[in-house]
Amino acid sequence: MPSPIEPERAPAIYGYSLCGLPYSSIEKVTKKLLRGEYEREHGFLPKPPEFAQMVRAEEALIRADLRRSQEIRQTKMELQDIRKRPAPSAESIERVRALVRGVTRHMTSHERTEGQNGA
Repeated sequence: MPSPIEPERAPAIYGYSLCGLPYSSIEKVTKKLLRGEYEREHGFLPKPPEFAQMVRAEEALIRADLRRSQEIRQTKMELQDIRKRPAPSAESIERVRALVRGVTRHMTSHERTEGQNGA
């Protein structure tokens, strides 16, 4: 226990510093502390604000993992939707090709016109 904290007040002080933080993150940080997974210079038990900061950092990692998991799930669902779409018809493919040819002709004629006017 950090030396400036009176042992009988420790539960209340730590409880106050951890108030509102998720139990799962508190538990994870506690396990990591017990296994020695944190680089600590001074003793085993961190001071209440430091412990709360460690818990918030762990919660941020958990939330980032959850966000990535949700993004992966969303991407998989979108890919499934794309695979379910019917293949484009020959008519729609030809319409797109005609549109591309028309735009290409327009761009080519526009470049020629600019080249003649600029020279």
